[in-house]
Formats: sequence, C-alpha cells, structure tokens
Amino acid sequence: MDQAYEFKYVLEFAHQVLKNEKTKEDKILILDFMLDVIREDLKSQKLEDNSLDFRIGVIYEISKMKHHIEQEPT
Repeated sequence: MDQAYEFKYVLEFAHQVLKNEKTKEDKILILDFMLDVIREDLKSQKLEDNSLDFRIGVIYEISKMKHHIEQEPT
C-alpha cells in the first residue's frame, strides 16, 4: 500500500471515529490514544526515513485535529 493512500486512510479513519463520539472529552481521548499508538510505534521500530516522515505527518495532522476540538466551546 502506498504511503499517500495510508496517510489519507488514517486521517479518514480518525474523522469517522470522531463522528461517533458525542463529547469533546471523548474526542480528545480518542485522538490522544491514536497519537500514543503512533508514538509507541516510532519508539519500538527501526524505521526507514520515509516511514518516519509518514508517521510524523500523521502525528502532525491528528494533533491539528485535536487542537481544533480543544478550541471548540463546550
């Protein structure tokens, strides 16, 4: 699977999961979990440069989503 497709899939998955969550707190918990999983993956694997760039890109985009949700009024 090429990385552009994987990147798009991960972000679409995150958006879809967030649609099912009702509260701001639950959305943030889900995004924190996703970020933790990716960070642990980075720690535990010896990654090639392109895999590293991919994961950093995903972390960046999910972090932006989380920031946007945190800024929403409760």
